[in-house]
Amino acid sequence: MKIYSVIMEMLHQKLAHFTHGMSLMFFVMLTIDTYRVREKSRLLLFTFLLMFFWTILLLKDLGFLLDGVWENPYLSSVNLSIDLWGVPAVALFLFELLSPGWVTKSKALLIFSPFLLFTFFFAFTGTLFIFTLSLWFAHLVALCLVIFSIPVIVRYERFIHANYSQLENRTVKWLRTFVLLLYICFVTWSLAKNNASWLGDTINYLVLIVIWYFLYRNARKQIVNKVPGLFDLFSEGQLAKPQSEYPGDTHFKSEFSSLLQKIMKEEKLYLHPALSLNELAMAAGTNRTYLSDYLNHTLNVTFYDYVNSFRVTESCLLLSHEEPMRLEEIAEACGFNSLSTFRRSFHRNMHMTPVQYRKEMRFNGRSQTDTVT
Repeated sequence: MKIYSVIMEMLHQKLAHFTHGMSLMFFVMLTIDTYRVREKSRLLLFTFLLMFFWTILLLKDLGFLLDGVWENPYLSSVNLSIDLWGVPAVALFLFELLSPGWVTKSKALLIFSPFLLFTFFFAFTGTLFIFTLSLWFAHLVALCLVIFSIPVIVRYERFIHANYSQLENRTVKWLRTFVLLLYICFVTWSLAKNNASWLGDTINYLVLIVIWYFLYRNARKQIVNKVPGLFDLFSEGQLAKPQSEYPGDTHFKSEFSSLLQKIMKEEKLYLHPALSLNELAMAAGTNRTYLSDYLNHTLNVTFYDYVNSFRVTESCLLLSHEEPMRLEEIAEACGFNSLSTFRRSFHRNMHMTPVQYRKEMRFNGRSQTDTVT
C-alpha cells in the first residue's frame, strides 16, 4: 500500500510538471501569435502584453524545480506575492477593452504600485503579516473588479444595441463569464496555497489554459467601441434619455414614423450588415439623438431589434419561395452577419425557427392547392 502511494505521488508530480510546461508553451505560442500581427490595435497590444506577462509568471515558477526552493517559506511566499500582480494586469486589460484609451502609463503605474510595494516590503522584511495583508488586498481588488464590471458590461451592451444593427464581435457578454471564472479560479488558488498538491497544480494549469484561451479567442476578434460615460455608474450620462431638438408632439412623430418606414422599405437600408444608428439618422434627415429617443421611448425597441425586424420580414419572403435557398444564403441576403444571429432574431420575432416557418409555408401552399383542385 505504501509503494502504491509513492508511485501515485510520483505520477502526480510528473503530471504536474508536464501540465506546467504545457501551459508555459501555451502562453508562449499566444504571445508569439499576437506579436506577429504587424498593425496592432491598442486592445491587441494589451492582449500581447497580458500573454507575455503570464508567460513570465509561469517561467518564474520553474524556480521551484531547484532543490530547497519549494521548502523555503520565504522564497515560496515571495513567488506567490509576485503572482498577485496578475490582478492589476487583468484589471488594465478589462479597462482598455471596455473603454479604449482610458488606460495611460500613469494610471497603469497607480494601479500596479500597491502590489509592487507589498512585494518589495515583504521581500525586504520577510514579515508574514505583510504577505497576508497583500493577499487580502488582492482579494478585495479582485472582488471590486467583479462587482464593478457587471453593471459596466450591462451599460456597454445597452449602448451597442442602441447604435449598431449587428453585434457580432461587438458584444462583451463573454467578458462577464471570463471575469467570474477567473475570480473563482483565483479564490480556489488562494484557499489551496497552504494545502498544495501535485494533482491540484495539474488541475490549476489545465483550467488556466481553458480560461485564457477563451479570453484570447474573443479578444482577437473583438471590435472595440468608445461608450460615452461608461464608467460613470452614478449617472446615466449619455446613455440616458437624450434631449431631442425636434418636437415631440403626436403629429410630428406620426410623420416621422411614416418617413422612417418608407425609407426602410423602399431603400432597404437594413440589407447593409453594418448599418449603424448614425447612417439611418442621416438617411432620415435627423440626428442620432432624436432617432435613438424615438426608437427607445416611442417604439420601445432598440435600434438592433428594430433593424432586425425588417431583416426577418425579408427572410420570410425568401423562405416562402418555391425554389429553396440555403439558410446561410438567406441570412446573408437579408443583411444578417451570421447564421446564428439570423436564427436568434427569427425565433424572437416569429416564435419559430426558419426551418419550421419554411415547412409551415409549404404545408399551407399544398393545402391551398388541394382546396382549389
